[in-house]
Parts: sequence; C-alpha cells; structure tokens
Amino acid sequence: MKARNFFVALALAFLAPKLCIIHAQTDSVEILQQALMPKEVYVGDEAQIRITFQSPVDFFALASPECITSDGISLDTTIDAFTQKEQSCTVVRAILERTEFSYTLIVTLIPWEPGDIDFAAFDLNSACHIEQGEIRANFIDIQNVTVTSLAKKLSATTLRNPASPKLLPGTNYILWAAIVGILIFLILMVLFFVHLPDFVKGFADFWEKIGFVRNAGGSKRQIKKLLAKKETDAQFAEEWQHIMRRYLEYRFSVKFNSIATNRIYDTIRTTTGDLLSADRDIAVEEMHSLFIRTDYIRYAGGSLEGQSAEFSLGEKKELVEKTLLLIDALEKEEESK
Repeated sequence: MKARNFFVALALAFLAPKLCIIHAQTDSVEILQQALMPKEVYVGDEAQIRITFQSPVDFFALASPECITSDGISLDTTIDAFTQKEQSCTVVRAILERTEFSYTLIVTLIPWEPGDIDFAAFDLNSACHIEQGEIRANFIDIQNVTVTSLAKKLSATTLRNPASPKLLPGTNYILWAAIVGILIFLILMVLFFVHLPDFVKGFADFWEKIGFVRNAGGSKRQIKKLLAKKETDAQFAEEWQHIMRRYLEYRFSVKFNSIATNRIYDTIRTTTGDLLSADRDIAVEEMHSLFIRTDYIRYAGGSLEGQSAEFSLGEKKELVEKTLLLIDALEKEEESK
C-alpha cells in the first residue's frame, strides 16, 4: 500500500509542472458584444457577425504581414471551425479590426439552410497566422446564429410556378434607349410648339427673301438682254418700263402697271411708310428719273420734237448699267435689315 502511494505521488510530482504549462498557454478573449447584421437573416442572404472583444495581445504586431490589409487582419477561413459548417453556411471572409481600446472580428457568411449555426471555438492566433509558441492561445467562441426560413415565415407550403421574365435578357439597354428617345422627342415637341410662331415667321421671311432674290436676278437678266435686241429706241424704252414695273410690283407689292410715271416715287414712299433710308431714297429717286426719261422716248416720237426723242450714243448702255446698280442698291438694303 505504501509502495502504491509512493508511485502516485511520484507521478503527480512529474505531471504537475506540465499541467501548469498547458494552462498557462491557453486563454479565452473577453467578448464585450456580439451583433448580427441584419438582425433577421434568411437563407441565401449575406450576413455579418460582428464580435467586439478586449485583449492585451497586439495581434497586428504578431500577425503575418501578408495577412494585414487596409481593412485589418484577414483571417484564415479554412480553419476547422468554419469548414465544419460548410453544409449550413459558407464563410466568405473574416476580418479583425482594431479600435482604440478593443478589437472587432467581422465574419461575413452566407447561410444555406434555416436553423442555428453553432461555430466551434477556435484559436484566434492560428487564424491570424501567428506562430505557435510566441504567445498563449486565445480562443474565441461565437454565439449561435439563427437563420430564419422565409417559407415558414410566409406560411408557404407549396412552390410557386416560375414567373416568366419581365424583360428578355440583354434587352435593358433597348428599354433605356427607348425611354431616352421618347424624352428627347417630347422635349423637341414642346420646344417646337413654344417657338412655332417664330419658326413660321422665320420660314416666311426666308421664303420672301428667296422670292426677292429671284425677282431681282430675273429682272437684271432681262435688262441685260435688251442691249442684244435689235429694236427701236421707243421699243427699248417700252420694254425697259415693263420689266421695271414688274420688278417694283413684286418688290413693294403694289400694282405699278396702272400707276402713272410721275406718281411712282410718291407711291413707293407711301407704301414703305416714308421710312426709306437715305441710300434707298436716292436709289428710288434715280430710278424714277429713268422712268421719266424712258417715258419721254416712248411718247415723244409723234410730237413736234420727235426728232430728238432718241437715246444718245451709248445712253442705252449707261441706262442698263445704272438700272443694275439701282436694283442692287435696293436688294442690299434689304439684306442688311
């Protein structure tokens, strides 16, 4: 009996130091708070477990530099505590952050089945890739996480028939392009109707200007052709008057065919409201003098002074050139308005 007690005492004396060393090399961190975000997690949702704890260990000083990122220490997600739950969830990532007085462990996971997820306690040192023997082990135990069944919450007992897609895959850009096109069209229509009077007036003014240009160009061509015709001075003067009266009729919208020559100048001033500029007034006055001259050539042939009712040498050419200049003067004045 004494011999057996001796051997037991000897064994205890040998193993006691070993047990003290093992106890000294293990510890558990002091968890201050654990939160689940969002608070209600469903199957397939991404969730975060945020665990705040205090520890005197400087994990950032001891962790492998390869694991330290701008967000914190990236933990090893292949540890047994995480891989043992692969059937019920997938741990996407785990980050250890440090605040001024505490640490926060953020575990991001995606659950695959409803119920409680109970992670086994794991050594934070090993997860942070801290070499064994440098410090004592720091175990952390995550509280159970409950995953809610959406079907149970909605009291759904049967699966619904699959719904057809509202849009064909890859056609979103067509829808957005159509919406943008419709908006642009509506904006243009509003602008068009707001500025419609301006558009109508602008188009009318443009068309009127085209008419003035064509009228002036056609009259100038006819005046030039007079020099090539073989006709008497009276015929030349008569045709010149017909051409110029048609030109003035279109230009001022007045029937000049029935207006006497001595009233042409006054008629133009009355039509324009006596608002002729100085250059246009001079041009009209000089054109009026040409009407008087051609009238004299036309009707003085049968009078006692009929022998002098002819154009002098080169006068017809001068008459044509001056007429062209007067037409240009009237049209240039219109362009500058």
